[in-house]
Amino acid sequence: MSVRARLPLLVLALVGVPLIAGCNQAELESLRQSKAALGVDLAAAQSEAAVRGQALEALEATAAADRDALDARLSAAEARFDALDADLKLAHAATAAARTEAQDAADALEAMEKEKDEVASHRDELVQWVEEELLPLAEKQDPRLRSLREITDDIARQVEEYRGLTFKRPFMRRLIHRDQVKDFLRRDMEREMPEEEMDKMVRVMSEFGLLRRDADIMEMFEGFMEAGAAAFYKPNTGTFYLIEGKNDRGDRPIVFHELIHALEDQHFDLTTMQKTFEQDSDGGMGVKGLVEGSAERMTNRYTEANPDDLKAMMAAQMNPEMMQRQMQMMQEVPPFLIAAMGLYPYKNGAIYLNSIGLETSEALDVVFHDPPVSTEQVLHPEKYGVDYPHRVAAPDLEAALGDGWEVLDDDSMGELFCGLLLSTNRFDPNLKSNLPVFMSVMDMRTQGIGFKGQIKKAVEGWDGDRYTAAVHDDGESVCIAWTSVWDSADDAAEFASYYASLLGMRVAGEKRPLKDVTLPARFTRAADGAVSGVEVQGRQVVVVLSAPAVSADAVFAAAHAAEVSPDERDAADVAAAAATSNAPRVGAPGDE
Repeated sequence: MSVRARLPLLVLALVGVPLIAGCNQAELESLRQSKAALGVDLAAAQSEAAVRGQALEALEATAAADRDALDARLSAAEARFDALDADLKLAHAATAAARTEAQDAADALEAMEKEKDEVASHRDELVQWVEEELLPLAEKQDPRLRSLREITDDIARQVEEYRGLTFKRPFMRRLIHRDQVKDFLRRDMEREMPEEEMDKMVRVMSEFGLLRRDADIMEMFEGFMEAGAAAFYKPNTGTFYLIEGKNDRGDRPIVFHELIHALEDQHFDLTTMQKTFEQDSDGGMGVKGLVEGSAERMTNRYTEANPDDLKAMMAAQMNPEMMQRQMQMMQEVPPFLIAAMGLYPYKNGAIYLNSIGLETSEALDVVFHDPPVSTEQVLHPEKYGVDYPHRVAAPDLEAALGDGWEVLDDDSMGELFCGLLLSTNRFDPNLKSNLPVFMSVMDMRTQGIGFKGQIKKAVEGWDGDRYTAAVHDDGESVCIAWTSVWDSADDAAEFASYYASLLGMRVAGEKRPLKDVTLPARFTRAADGAVSGVEVQGRQVVVVLSAPAVSADAVFAAAHAAEVSPDERDAADVAAAAATSNAPRVGAPGDE
């Protein structure tokens, strides 16, 4: 296009501009406002978008954190699964090992039972051979043996009738002279209680004040058996021994008593019953009360029906020689030993069985399967099957005493020996007669144990105990820590107070119990500074004997810390323990 041709168009455009502007001013203003509004909206949208962006970033961060946490939990779960899987494999391995061990034990037990049966079979053959071939020859030389066989055969039938059981196998019988008793006893004691065990017994009992340190325990047992025994039964051989029998009517009650042991041994295994209470002499004495009490009770029934046999037996035992032996024995053998071995099991055992309502032989069988677990249950028949002693753990005495000490013994005393301990400590050890001690423990009506006065009050609340004795490597020093539990705090305080007065007397070398002793009480031995004492805490009593001065506090603390737990069969003790299980433990006397 030429320049001339473009000019009209340009002029027209320049002329038309004002016209257009003038015609759309309002509309332009509206557009401007719309633009401003759109700007505001845009700014708001941009702001909202920024906020939402930040929220999105936060959500993404949270999601990332949750994802990381889930990953961590998953990793932990996988690790836990791996650990559980490993434990499961170990458990399977342990179970397999336990099954193998159990099978090995079962096989060993089966082998032992088989061996036991074989030994029993050989023994029965031996008994038959002795009965049928050897004894007839011996009876021709000694008519007393024939008379003993005739008496034994007759009494065995009556024993089965009275007891309601029958003999499962033959038993052995022997007639020995009284002078042989010592040899038999020494041989058996040396086998069952080596010299070191006897020395241990003497060390511990002398520390309690029951024996002299130079006592010969073998001579004491021999003196007791020589003077007091008319016969005895040995469960390990199934043999009863009649001592110096005259084979007249007086021997019949004695044979009856021992054959009750032989019969019950065949049915209830008396040896195993005793072994159940190893390291629990009080429990063992509970069983002894049952075993001897059963024989005594049945023998009493026999002599009631056969009074002439009883008269003949008493006449034989009251001869001057026997009386002289018994008087000598009562002076030479410690009263606690005579009371524990010669009075309690027979007299108190029979009273116990007569008191618990046994109307049939089957009822007595039940008691043999569930024997008394303490002398307390025998001395107090109403407590049988109801009141069970607390279990008291042994304290860590070696740690409390330090280097150079080794545990010598760990056992229980029980109510019987607590009473015998008090009665023995009560009197001057230099007394020329043991009669005062006997009178303090003996019930003249029953001829059994019957504590009196302060001793009776002090021991009747017994509810469990355990002592631990340690010996120093000097070979002489012995320390004992003894923790006991009582039915109530009052019972504990009563025993602790009385025993403290006797302990103080012993340590000080006095002849009478100390007066006005306050608890806790500690006494120092002048010769070496050893500390003995008594402390009471609620229902528990702690006794320490002859602790080195530097270790005394630690020994008392260890004894206080000994774990005490109720027997689950004792409902009252279990309930009391549950009621106090959440209560704060009170520290031992002197603790800060």
